[in-house]
Amino acid sequence: MQKNQFIRRMREDLANDVKHNKTSVERIAASFGITDKNTVKEFTELAIVLEARRLAHQDLSVYERFMSIVDLYNKQVTLSHRTSQSMLLQQYSTPAPIGFIAGIFCGIDKEGFYFEPSAGNGLLTIASEAHNFAVNEIDEVRRSNLDEQGFFKVYNQDATKPFPFIKSFDAVVSNPPFGKCETVKINEFEFDVLDHVMCIRALDTMKNSGRAALIIGGHTAWDDKGRIQAGKNRTFFAYLNKYYNVLDCINIDGHKLYSRQGTAFNVRLILIDGRKAKPEGYPPLYNAKRDITVYSFEDLYNRVTKFIPLADTDKNNFTSAELELEAEALMLELELISLGSPFSPKYKQFKGKPKEAIKHLIKVKQGECTEALFRADIGYIDIVWGEHNPKTNTGFGLKHIIEKHEREIKELGFKIEDFIPIIVQFGEFNIKHSDSKKIIFDGKAFRIIVTKEWFGKKKQFVLSAFDLRPISKKKTLGIVETILTNNFIDRILP
Repeated sequence: MQKNQFIRRMREDLANDVKHNKTSVERIAASFGITDKNTVKEFTELAIVLEARRLAHQDLSVYERFMSIVDLYNKQVTLSHRTSQSMLLQQYSTPAPIGFIAGIFCGIDKEGFYFEPSAGNGLLTIASEAHNFAVNEIDEVRRSNLDEQGFFKVYNQDATKPFPFIKSFDAVVSNPPFGKCETVKINEFEFDVLDHVMCIRALDTMKNSGRAALIIGGHTAWDDKGRIQAGKNRTFFAYLNKYYNVLDCINIDGHKLYSRQGTAFNVRLILIDGRKAKPEGYPPLYNAKRDITVYSFEDLYNRVTKFIPLADTDKNNFTSAELELEAEALMLELELISLGSPFSPKYKQFKGKPKEAIKHLIKVKQGECTEALFRADIGYIDIVWGEHNPKTNTGFGLKHIIEKHEREIKELGFKIEDFIPIIVQFGEFNIKHSDSKKIIFDGKAFRIIVTKEWFGKKKQFVLSAFDLRPISKKKTLGIVETILTNNFIDRILP
């Protein structure tokens, strides 16, 4: 059997956009002495894992890498061969794009120590270097495939049993098989759903400050009071929300995002950010704006990256697609905020005096300073105090910029009252990404967005800010920005 030659051929065909179906793959495998259909399927998936890991580590932005992996997924052969065991357990591997963005959410693209307790062939680990991961798998063929990838440690343990390493890993990712199991009592809860028990055992191994991305079967449904429907799902999410900080549970349409793994089974992606210091809390009630099913990889990317620091999704320069997503997200934020009359009282004595206006708003924490900023190409701009929601990290105006970016702005060597006027008055007018509703001004490290309307009415004011710096360049760009601008602050600002 010529395993390596077959995998090399499959990777080359993927890279060269050669289309295959189940029959053509099995014919090629037979030419390398591989005739067992399940082995063909597992080796084909290993080729996908290796190619996806290569794409995941290109010198590109997270969005560009994600989309290249989406392209890979759309080219891969449908992994339709099932064994009696895989059908019994609803055992389907993770689509590579989901594995990648789940890993980015967990931060596994950085150096650390991570765990995958139901690893399969490793698709949920592709965002990381293999040596950062300990993995577990009981299937012999898959475990052999894992052994060849350079993981720190490959375990062979029943993942429904407690692991010997409690609170050890910086992050945990898992897509356990779906099905029934013997009833297990964990704390005050009882479980008899296989993927629920395996997820809980996985979370036991996560550090208190760690992150986790877990895939379970089915979609969440709610009763007429907005609660998760009574039964096994309510019990599972009651446990999760009592002991962990659950950021989101995303219903994923299996027909649209899972079919090339050989199933149209609906799944959920659960995003967790750390263990609660004090066990308490309940699953949130149904929210029509939040609890929507995802039908595309683009929508999944947008949903997950809400919970990833912006700089972590930009290891190189922003792509135009990312910039457009940012701008659309901002306008959506604006449309969703309903605050009645957020601009009172109006302070007119700071016309053309942005530094004094910002200091005043910081002091009074309400209202707006009209016509405080001026640019010859667009005219006067108001500065509003605005609002900020700490739970969702959304909002607008000066308060939002301070709450979200004050630390970064101080690290650049600026006071907030100097920083905003410099970028608005002297930053580059980003014509490409400005339009009839917004104006974007770019400094070397930050972007300021000025909206031109408020709920359909003409109003020009400072809306928000974005940190444009890749992580690797933050300190360097900060020093350059400071040197270039600090010498001019006293001269250009009132």
